Amino acid sequence: MVALLAWMATAMITAAVRQTPTIDEPVYVGTAVVHLEQHSLRYNPEHPPLGKLVMAAGLVFADARLDPAFAGDQTRLGRHVLYEAGNDPGRLLLLARLPVIALTLLFGLVVFAFARDLVGPAGGVVALALYAFSPDVIAHGSLATLDVPTAGFLLTSVWLLWRARRRPLVHLPLAGLALGAALATKMSALAAVPVALLLVVLSVRHAHRTCDPAPDRTARLRHHGAAIAAVALIAIAVVWASYLAVDPRLRWEAPPDLPIVEGPRALVAWLPFPEPYRAGMRLQFGFEDRVWGGFLFGRHYLGSLWYYLPAALLVKTPLGALVLWLAGTAAVVALPRLRPAAPYVLVPTAVLLAAAMTGDRDLGVRYAIFVPVFLAVAAAGVLAVRGRWAHGAVAALVAFTAISSLRAFPTTCRTPTRRSAVRRRRTCACTTRTSTGARTWGCWPTT
Repeated sequence: MVALLAWMATAMITAAVRQTPTIDEPVYVGTAVVHLEQHSLRYNPEHPPLGKLVMAAGLVFADARLDPAFAGDQTRLGRHVLYEAGNDPGRLLLLARLPVIALTLLFGLVVFAFARDLVGPAGGVVALALYAFSPDVIAHGSLATLDVPTAGFLLTSVWLLWRARRRPLVHLPLAGLALGAALATKMSALAAVPVALLLVVLSVRHAHRTCDPAPDRTARLRHHGAAIAAVALIAIAVVWASYLAVDPRLRWEAPPDLPIVEGPRALVAWLPFPEPYRAGMRLQFGFEDRVWGGFLFGRHYLGSLWYYLPAALLVKTPLGALVLWLAGTAAVVALPRLRPAAPYVLVPTAVLLAAAMTGDRDLGVRYAIFVPVFLAVAAAGVLAVRGRWAHGAVAALVAFTAISSLRAFPTTCRTPTRRSAVRRRRTCACTTRTSTGARTWGCWPTT
């Protein structure tokens, strides 16, 4: 376990040091600096503040400069903070990425613990290995973005709900905290709320059966309702706390271009969240109503394809991991010992993926980053299959996944000789410096 986490930390820190900003990171970093220095919620309202507060935990040590008179939009804010205000962009970006890297490693412990609860320590190691060698988790876990933190908080909430089957009074409040952290990081986590509340009922029902095989029906319904209310209220409180941590007075001015929502979307106004959260959801609806471009299998297109995310996952996931995902899913569904875990591991994955597939932005596999996180746990279920071949096959597939991931990891960039470039079928771009001062480098396979 220590070796796997050490490898993952090395891979993510290496990527974080070398990689220049992705398109969203300057916005998040600039917003995090504004949260720290001005305690303002006016930038990036389409995302709740908790993820940016996580980044701010690293930016505290940056002593970032920000012009108090700056009045541009959030895109210009990111450029201003990184390249125009006298800050070191590389250091600023790395300090924002390091807390996300730390969270990603902690979520690896959750993956291990969840799988260990299902099939034992060997299953925990298998699940952690798939998590640690997932190219998507490594790539996005090394960025100052919100996708991996949201997926990790959701997995933590589901794992705690699973443990609540034995000790509900201890684990249900913690599950509410984790669910609230996911909602306070990214609004797409709202799709998991109905599933989480259903899992609360399942966990409380199992706990009652263990303690009292024949409970009073009225008392049982009362306990179910109280458990759902407690988890929901704790999650709502976490969302409110994330906004109050930025600005205790919750000062907020709605942007002039805030979209007007109608029909079912108008229910946003009834959500028990702060006004900036509800306004951010309206902005997200506005983004969904735009026409976006996509690229898949060599074809550029306008609009969205319903199969884009499954196709992207098939392309980007190592073959060994894909086989273990499918085998583990089948084991969780088929084996009586693991079948109670199916609603906890498989249903949230299916619901979140279905919700993501209905979106109009085919902008990358990061919208489905929860799939490798949850299915790493499901894959450990293969070890519950009886037969001498099972453990050997799992070990071989995990090794195949690790080798695939290591071969895909970018090598140290250097200017190759013509002979070595032809032999290795690889070329490297020399380190260059753009007009903004950002360094670019990387290795790409030749055609």
